[in-house]
Amino acid sequence: RETASLIGGCHWRSTMLAVEMLGLQENQTVADLANRLAKGRFGTNITVTLLDRVREYILEEYKSGTSVRKTRMLSPEFANAAGMVPPIFAWMAFFEDPDSCGPPSPIRDFFSNKLGRDPAKQLEHCGIQFDRFKAQYHLPVFSQHVFIQVPETSTRTSDWYKNLFFSSDASGSVNRSSVFDADGTVVSIPNRFRLCHPELPNHRYIDRAAVAVNQATQEECLILYQDKLNADLSQAFLSLRIAARKIEAYLQEQKTQIVSILCVAQVVSYDRESTSLKNFPFPMVLIDKTSLCNVYRGTFAGAIQYQRQRLGAE
Repeated sequence: RETASLIGGCHWRSTMLAVEMLGLQENQTVADLANRLAKGRFGTNITVTLLDRVREYILEEYKSGTSVRKTRMLSPEFANAAGMVPPIFAWMAFFEDPDSCGPPSPIRDFFSNKLGRDPAKQLEHCGIQFDRFKAQYHLPVFSQHVFIQVPETSTRTSDWYKNLFFSSDASGSVNRSSVFDADGTVVSIPNRFRLCHPELPNHRYIDRAAVAVNQATQEECLILYQDKLNADLSQAFLSLRIAARKIEAYLQEQKTQIVSILCVAQVVSYDRESTSLKNFPFPMVLIDKTSLCNVYRGTFAGAIQYQRQRLGAE
């Protein structure tokens, strides 16, 4: 059951197919399932034209922030009422040749969930691959429906942050250096050309970091991610506040081109009207069950939801 759900990515039709195929062979990733699906009984029905439509649908749905299923006329086999494309078809649409020896696709890695990987680490893995995907296809860091809490004292608006994009170079290799050392001192800041995901298993305050650029002003923004699921909002706020303050002081000394710091955290739940959120001194995006689809959109939200379920959040 767990394996089928993992491969299915919280999409029931994919899960049912996974159950059937697992009875024939032990497949542990959606990549394995794609190989069998592409060469099996459904392979003749999946044309290059269809995969082009699926790819166009997924990209437009993220950019617009709303479901575009009706305008794209994808049949129920390829997009359900919630706008979700089955992981297997998303994988194939962005990585057409399952036997290719080329560089790993962010989409392939996003859906290639491993049973042996800790679910907290899987959330980090999915997060970095989703950012690589947005960099590769020049998608905004945040879709239009994402709620961004901006401090009243900020000179920048929510719309400024929704106009942030990653450099296309950031879709490539990942910077494995830590932002903080073991003592909590800032030792390095990522640049716009490589996303930062520290290699050390235990790193202080944050899990990832990335630099995005405002498309209109060309100003840089440093984004700090806390992918560990937080039931205690105060603890999440404390860690991110410490990290952002330390980095802010470091940036002022170094005189970099980064003009703003934004924090992103996975939480069990939160209240937009909470005093702690409104008083947080940096722009903040909190991801809980209700905001999940706005942040990741339908096709990708299922994989994140599943990892949150494994952590007991849903």
